Amino acid sequence: CHPGRHGHGWIDDAATPPHHADNRRLRLRRRSGHTGPPSLDQMLPLIEFRAQADLRTFAALGHFGTSAVTALTAQNTLGVQGIHGVPAQFVARQLQSVLDDIDVHAIKTGMLFNAEIIDAVAHTLGAHSAQRALPPLVCDPVCVSTSGHSLLEPQAVNVLVSKLFPMTSVLTPNKSEAEVILSRSISSLADIVAAATDLLKLGPQAVLLKGGHFATTAVDIESLARAQPEVSMGSRSENMRILSRPSEDSPLVVDVLCEKDGRTTVFARPRIDSSSTHGTGCTLSAALACFLGSGATVHEAVSRATAFTHLGIATASAIGTGYGPLNHLHSTPRLVIPPRSAADPFPLTRMLISANPRHWSDYVEHSFVQQLGAGSLPRAAFLHFIKQDYHYLKYYARASSLLAAKSDSFPAIDSAMQTTLNVLREIDTHKAFCAGFGVSLEELDATEESIETTAYGCYLMDIGLKGGLRCSCGLVFTQFVWSRGHYETTDRAAGMSAGVR
Repeated sequence: CHPGRHGHGWIDDAATPPHHADNRRLRLRRRSGHTGPPSLDQMLPLIEFRAQADLRTFAALGHFGTSAVTALTAQNTLGVQGIHGVPAQFVARQLQSVLDDIDVHAIKTGMLFNAEIIDAVAHTLGAHSAQRALPPLVCDPVCVSTSGHSLLEPQAVNVLVSKLFPMTSVLTPNKSEAEVILSRSISSLADIVAAATDLLKLGPQAVLLKGGHFATTAVDIESLARAQPEVSMGSRSENMRILSRPSEDSPLVVDVLCEKDGRTTVFARPRIDSSSTHGTGCTLSAALACFLGSGATVHEAVSRATAFTHLGIATASAIGTGYGPLNHLHSTPRLVIPPRSAADPFPLTRMLISANPRHWSDYVEHSFVQQLGAGSLPRAAFLHFIKQDYHYLKYYARASSLLAAKSDSFPAIDSAMQTTLNVLREIDTHKAFCAGFGVSLEELDATEESIETTAYGCYLMDIGLKGGLRCSCGLVFTQFVWSRGHYETTDRAAGMSAGVR
């Protein structure tokens, strides 16, 4: 993990076994105290039905999720074959373990299974909020699976409403769940808006009524806009693109956000004809928790979460013979070079060396170096080296000066010029060193460059003269720096003392 993005927390209710089983759990996350490159922040458990979808969403958005298991489901893309609840006291213990250890910045609940678990979760969160402010809580009131299986005991609905809704920052029911909670049917876009408004009266700070189970059209949205002008149609540019579709009866999906300040917003997107919708609601609410925990407003978080979920469906590949999962990694970049860490501070160097082990070994373990370290290098070979090194230093100083000329900031110019100045100072040391081996300044100047010295020196100059970017010059110096560091490390580790015979 690397430092960076803000974190959050969730509560999820299912721990999913590896194959087709879904788990319920509590997930939460915490904000990282580090600064720097983007990072995976830590999260806490959620209570939720499709924990796998939540955890994938958290990871894809740069957060790390933990979970407190509330129930297990035997489940695949065809439906739910069985449910096994976890004792409420043990759910509370799991949640408390996370809260005692991690600074939670967002919480998401999903399928809570029964009244006892809901009560245990509400009590634990209430006790926690007495000591410190409760972070944003996204409550996904999972009641019924897509295949029609009941996932919440009937008597638990009232407990959910009375105990958890008042703590909730954003409530995220789908059409079926809203119908269960309100005990009425929803058959039109106007019904969805009215249902979201009525759900808001039950205690949450905001309601996002997810419309994935309800198809509408641009005509319906235009009719709603005329009948209820106070209802915002989300991003104007986004919705204008939707309304200008060639066919006015093309199906759309709408999510309706109703906030405590009286604002109601309709988020509409083209409906995707796909069977890759398993865990869609969980993904949306998990993404919402991520963005809220990162500091986004409710409106901003909903806009980004719905876009993330829409792309997850649009880019998914078919998995299973029923309703398969979304693609949660649609916007996750694949890094060529891993980020720096304490254990791997120079990943590019390590990667390049690992990809070219034979060439690197031939370079840094050359027989000249090995014999020099062992004190067995012939004197004539060493004298040839120090004479050629005298000429090489001229090329090196000129090339580093070109690097300064290519630089576009004072610190970069200073760094390159310091290298040039260091070479100029080193010349006197080099002359004295050569004199110690009987090589005079006159002999150094009179010695012709070898083909190898000329080839390598001209290579440095050629890159410096032709390169249009500072990095073109800088890269040619890296192998010298890398190999020198390798020699010094190897010599210290082996206890070598340089010498010639």
